Amino acid sequence: MRLDRAAVQLAVEPKVTNPKSALTLGLQSPIIRLAVPTTFFNGAVYYGGPLGGPFILSMELHGTRRRFIDAGYLFAQGGRLLPGRKVVRSELTLDHVKAAEVLQQFAERVTEEKLLRIYWYDGTSTGPTTQHIALAYLPGLKVRLGFVNSVGEQKGVDSLIVTDMIALARNRAMTEAVLLSGDEDLRVGVQQAQEFGVRVHLLGIKPSRGSQSVFLLQEADSTHEWSEADLSPFLGIKTGEAPVINAEAPIRPPIGNAEADPLLEVASAAANERSR
Repeated sequence: MRLDRAAVQLAVEPKVTNPKSALTLGLQSPIIRLAVPTTFFNGAVYYGGPLGGPFILSMELHGTRRRFIDAGYLFAQGGRLLPGRKVVRSELTLDHVKAAEVLQQFAERVTEEKLLRIYWYDGTSTGPTTQHIALAYLPGLKVRLGFVNSVGEQKGVDSLIVTDMIALARNRAMTEAVLLSGDEDLRVGVQQAQEFGVRVHLLGIKPSRGSQSVFLLQEADSTHEWSEADLSPFLGIKTGEAPVINAEAPIRPPIGNAEADPLLEVASAAANERSR
């Protein structure tokens, strides 16, 4: 950017008026500031010196907060925490609407801004499931799918998360991000987003220190942990399995005053004869 010296004035700034929304680069004092601030980068305001002096970049992007959800991590760790033992994903139930509501409330509480969108990342081996379709219809939520290989491992999900984080940060489409995951492979996405001025809040599931990468925890701007109380409103364990019928057990007539069915008596007698 070419700056006219005549448009520049010297000013001593003792502090940044809004440190939460400012990205400080090589900040020194005094600060050389434009008499009329120049706006660029979709709302970023530049104050700087014409001779390569110190400057600040104030990010005013109007509350662009996004939430990145690694569904594999959510189900794996939630499936250990809620029942107190490891269960497979098919044993878990998800309240889609309540999940989106809880995620939104958490993100807005952490960032103190209105949530723009939730990104839900998962894997599939046969195309979108009924759960994916139900989630995709929710307002303000996007479903991103990788794939599951023949041994049940998710592939391509981490790449989707990293790509989206970098693209959104580079395009100034977000200023803060909440990430629910524990995979160390996401650290590069966190680093790149932060280099564009995005604050990344990492959310884990108890015990997060045992389920999240140490390096990912260190890289985040803030860390948070969900307990059973946070998960139980939208994640549960299936109950009420159908009883198993033993074909070898003798069939007995109903108990009570009602007359026994003669066909049932014949079947019961035949079953008893076979069991001898």
